[in-house]
Amino acid sequence: MGYLTLAILCSASLGILFRLFKDYRVKIRPAVAINYLVCVIVGYLFGAERLAPHELTSTSWFFYACFQGLLLSGNFYILAIAAQRIGVTLASLCNRLAVALPVFLAFFLYNDTLTPLKLLGLIGSLLTLYLSTYSPKDTTTSHRGLSKLFLLILFTSFGAHYSLLKYVQEFYLTAASQHSYVTASFAAAFIVSLIIETLRLSREAERITSRDLIGGLILGTANYATVYLAVKVLSLEGWQSSVVFPTISVGVVLISTITGLLYFKERLTARQQIGLVIGVVSVGLLNQ
Repeated sequence: MGYLTLAILCSASLGILFRLFKDYRVKIRPAVAINYLVCVIVGYLFGAERLAPHELTSTSWFFYACFQGLLLSGNFYILAIAAQRIGVTLASLCNRLAVALPVFLAFFLYNDTLTPLKLLGLIGSLLTLYLSTYSPKDTTTSHRGLSKLFLLILFTSFGAHYSLLKYVQEFYLTAASQHSYVTASFAAAFIVSLIIETLRLSREAERITSRDLIGGLILGTANYATVYLAVKVLSLEGWQSSVVFPTISVGVVLISTITGLLYFKERLTARQQIGLVIGVVSVGLLNQ
């Protein structure tokens, strides 16, 4: 339960940090590129197994790590574009609901159990994510076909990230290699983001400030912990991924909402209040 709680807290901190970036004038794009480099450094410092490049490429999971890194980096840019095209709320909703994909696969690939209480908990979790984040007013395009396309891409990309993380953990990783896999994934993400940012900066002059560096440092530490702790929880005996992913997502929504109320002085709609109550009950049902 300790690892799960930490995974939820670290995951929730990412959204809070992005909210604070706006208040402290931290530019998101350079901070995210720096964040991936920090993830690599953190993984190298805390990982017990430190593999040389030639040892890394010979591991059974190396190419999965490269693809995971592509998803880690690509998802950020997809989310940013989707937020501009279809609205922040719809993009966030699709991101959260993407946990439905690894949950669905869990019953076929890992023989997760499905009891009536668990089914109610899963339905309630998805309903919570929908009610807590959906707003019909938050859309910036009238092109329904384009909106559906972005929603499909966003759902698939984030769902693939979660699904791949569980698949590699289940069939390829040991306790000793978890840090190495996560670090290698972030190294691949850093290379992708570095290429993208280099191409962008060649066309747009942008000065990286100390605020961006500090923001990237904090974000990278939290980001690494988020992915590593998720892998750690998934590897624990008795923790099924069909429970872990919805529990983390609902927990993130609950913490983000409480932080918004207490720190950012946000207000909850009636729809969100109902969603949060359902979320608490759903997490309890999932963990029966």
